[in-house]
Amino acid sequence: MMAKRTDQSHVSEVLVVTVGSAAVALAWILTPRYGPWSCQAVASSICLVIAFYFGSTDLTRGWTKGAVLSGALLGGFLAMASWVCAPVAVQIMPDVGNNMRQLYATLNRPPGPARSLPILVLTVVAEELVWRGELVTWLHKRLPLFGTVAIATLSYSIPIAASKSPLLIAIALCFGMLFTLQRLIFRTWIAPLIAHLVWAIGVFVVHPLA
Repeated sequence: MMAKRTDQSHVSEVLVVTVGSAAVALAWILTPRYGPWSCQAVASSICLVIAFYFGSTDLTRGWTKGAVLSGALLGGFLAMASWVCAPVAVQIMPDVGNNMRQLYATLNRPPGPARSLPILVLTVVAEELVWRGELVTWLHKRLPLFGTVAIATLSYSIPIAASKSPLLIAIALCFGMLFTLQRLIFRTWIAPLIAHLVWAIGVFVVHPLA
């Protein structure tokens, strides 16, 4: 990893989020035709390239024990909560079960989550770098805590809404808020990155929910 330039204007951070949002939204729009993994691979690559060249996040900083440990603990807790709560939610609200099966049917399209693990990791890294890295940095300089969390969460959820999956949108809103708060508390995007990775690998690869 390489250190980022620190003399770039705030316009660059907005550019990274704008291009990243467009790439993610287009990926979900094209998913029914081309499948989730090829679309996410392209979108995530675009996000990482634009963030690397125009973003201001220093990729060499923030790898503290506290950030890594908090990320692992939160990610593990969210995974366990998902495993425990998902069956209960399905029984109480059948629509949740239908949405979950539809989402996993999409994700299980060849080559599937296990064989697409590198793409899954790439996707998580790209999302965290763009939204909890660039966007939160830009917002936090200009807004109080509540405004930063609200706008960052909404911005993260808007392109995912292109998936037309109510469950995925709900997850983006809930987890986007949690990861943004974690980012602000530990002052590094590494903490939500680890949490997001642990949860995603847990519920999509290790022990799928459907």
